[in-house]
Amino acid sequence: MVRTSDVLHTQELDIAEFFAMNPLVKSDCSGMSIGIYYCVSTYPGGSTPGFPGYATVSSSPVSSTVVAESKSVKASTGILTPSPIQTGMVSTCNKFYKVITDDSCYDIANDNGISLSSFYDWNPAVKTDCSGLQADEYVCVAVA
Repeated sequence: MVRTSDVLHTQELDIAEFFAMNPLVKSDCSGMSIGIYYCVSTYPGGSTPGFPGYATVSSSPVSSTVVAESKSVKASTGILTPSPIQTGMVSTCNKFYKVITDDSCYDIANDNGISLSSFYDWNPAVKTDCSGLQADEYVCVAVA
């Protein structure tokens, strides 16, 4: 279990900076979820406070990469990618499926007319035994 205090300590952030960069987390951390990426630096290079070029957080961060629940991110391909996604998903994905409890990799692949091997290739985090498939996360079911 990752605690907010561990993230703050590792990244040399104070709580106000973290909340300013990640407003969906909420002040009681109830919006924090496993498998979601959070902004930890406003500096384009990702430096921690005190390094040259570090930008102090204001109400609108200078630069952040935040992938938060119920948001879509436009990839460099122009395709809107929902969030959260399975780690390592192929970057050329152009069709997504939100996993529900009791889904199986075979059923997802079959229902979307793709081979199981393609499904595994496009979604490496699910593993070839499907043990990494996570409910409420999006997986790739077609590529451009």
